[in-house]
Amino acid sequence: RNLYGTPLNTGIFIDHNVDICRYENINFAPKYWLESGLGTPDAAVLKAYLRSHATALTIEQVDWSYLTDITVDGYQVGVLLRKSTGRSDGSSANGQVYNLKITDCATGIMADCINEIGFLFTKADVAADLPFHASSSFTSSITFKNVAFKGAGEYGVLNEGSGLLSLQDCTVELTGDGAKYGVASQGQGSQLLCVSTSFSGKGQHILADTKVSSAKIVNCMTESTLKVDNKAGKAVSVAYDENEKTTLLPEGYDYNRVVVTKPAGENFVDVSQAPYNVVIGTIKQYPTEDASAALQKAIDDMAKAGGGIVYVPSGTILLQKPIVVKSGVELRGSSDMAHHTMTPATTFITNYGAGDPDGTALITVEGKAGLYGFRVFYNELAIADVTPYAFTIRGNGSDLYIRNVTLSNSYQGVDLATNRCDNHYVESLCGAPLKTGIVAGAGSKNGLIRDAQFNLHYFSSNPYPGPDRDGNDIWDHMVRNTCGVVIRETENQICYNNFIFGAHKGMLVEDGADVYTLGHGTDGSTIGLSIEGNGSKALNFVNSQLVCLHGKDDNILYI
Repeated sequence: RNLYGTPLNTGIFIDHNVDICRYENINFAPKYWLESGLGTPDAAVLKAYLRSHATALTIEQVDWSYLTDITVDGYQVGVLLRKSTGRSDGSSANGQVYNLKITDCATGIMADCINEIGFLFTKADVAADLPFHASSSFTSSITFKNVAFKGAGEYGVLNEGSGLLSLQDCTVELTGDGAKYGVASQGQGSQLLCVSTSFSGKGQHILADTKVSSAKIVNCMTESTLKVDNKAGKAVSVAYDENEKTTLLPEGYDYNRVVVTKPAGENFVDVSQAPYNVVIGTIKQYPTEDASAALQKAIDDMAKAGGGIVYVPSGTILLQKPIVVKSGVELRGSSDMAHHTMTPATTFITNYGAGDPDGTALITVEGKAGLYGFRVFYNELAIADVTPYAFTIRGNGSDLYIRNVTLSNSYQGVDLATNRCDNHYVESLCGAPLKTGIVAGAGSKNGLIRDAQFNLHYFSSNPYPGPDRDGNDIWDHMVRNTCGVVIRETENQICYNNFIFGAHKGMLVEDGADVYTLGHGTDGSTIGLSIEGNGSKALNFVNSQLVCLHGKDDNILYI
């Protein structure tokens, strides 16, 4: 996140990654070196070198990749999608890109190989000699939505492979004297879907070569007559259909807004020290003394002192009674980032709430309070016979935050729907929820839930002592019972780049929801996205990836 520079060969190289990679606000251009004052090179030499040698982003084998707010200027290739060079099975990538800007590149986007799930680009400006090129090894699908292609060479969009190229609400402009076709589909068995796309500039507009298996051109526009060079005969259809309407992208949602999270004061206390003396155990030896009372005393004292951080060091802490994090206080663990259960971190060990799913949550967060950098593990929860538990975390007020918290095996994770929680901010909530990952509602306004990561391996790979946790059993339970993200009555709720693997319903939207969702991913679900109830206020879903794996009764989308 927030990377600026002038890489001379490869900016970012992605290979052999699974569920999932996130890249935000990445910026590569000659100017970052030229304006740095650090041994500034000759500008013409640098620009010529980058234009002939460098690739900004190379994406190989990755299961799901989220790329948002990317700018590339002056490279040989802006984005390269190809087979893995580090794996022998020839794996490749799938994913989605939102808000991409490429300028002055030789090739804007190069697709050599994409896996069968496909790749999606939404809201982009791609200006290059050749804005998009799919090589002869491209066999799957790629979709462009609201993308402006501006080409200085022969083609704007060129498909030489056998895969499906889809353009929806795009613009294609050719400016060079050697311009041939705005869109050219000429690979053996290739397919083209071009809907509500406008053409301008020089050259002809669309080529469907003799090897094309199908080309559907609907409601495409130009300043004069649409020029389609049809060499594939009946495989090509050109139509103008008033009933064929596309959906404009919603605008004005601050999905990636900067949120500053900090307690009310600058006070700090380590609860392992006097006067609180909370016992910190190890992964092999849990404490036997419940830390709930001491931890609550530290939180209360901090609130009375004007707010600050109540710090719990890395290790295991027994927490068997509910606590309340008061306004102005941050309960902080040892982790500064999203973390897996396999890495050392502050870990609360509990069995609180068993058999009482409607009871008080283990941790209540008041308004203007926060949780940061720890995890919770239910050490007596057996996947073979799951007992319902109370929520692990419940919000109670506005402007609360939850960051970098991992709930290894919570039955119910985070509740922002019992009480109104305006302006809530939840970032990098991870875990393997057995019923509910996170729920927002109660009329909450202007909330943001981003980068949630739910996957069975947060439980199955947890090395902490407790009942057996066979991955197959966890999987079977989650695909029959788990809802990852649940949105109820809200106003201007934003869900950004969340992901779940293994769910009955990846995302559930209920009555009264007003939600903008960018980049939601559901993989391995029974229902990818479920919209239920009598009515919601406004529902917007952009760049969603929904994959169901359980047979004839699966639903990618259920309404």
